[in-house]
Amino acid sequence: MSSKTMIEVNRITKKYERKIALSSLSFTIKHGELVALIGPVVQEKPLC
Repeated sequence: MSSKTMIEVNRITKKYERKIALSSLSFTIKHGELVALIGPVVQEKPLC
């Protein structure tokens, strides 16, 4: 299996108004890796 980098994220930060939800997240996903991001369930409004 190749170790070629497919996705690389460096120091990403997410704020909601003044509240920091994510601070300086960095990660690399290599070719062939399976990755899942898990978080709270967010209820969205239906589109129709």
